[in-house]
Amino acid sequence: MKKLFSKIGNYFLGVKKEIGRIRWTKPRDLAKYTVSTLAFMIFFGAFFTIIDLAVSYLRSM
Repeated sequence: MKKLFSKIGNYFLGVKKEIGRIRWTKPRDLAKYTVSTLAFMIFFGAFFTIIDLAVSYLRSM
């Protein structure tokens, strides 16, 4: 039983060590990437909506 708790403790120590090695994104870069992603989604959402409306219109003729 003692060995089990030791393994669990070692696991969480390893997790803590790995989290310390992560290179976190800077807030300014994160905001830039967020705006880029939202612009991309809005553009393609509008693009596919227009294509869908055009195809629907052409099929109803």
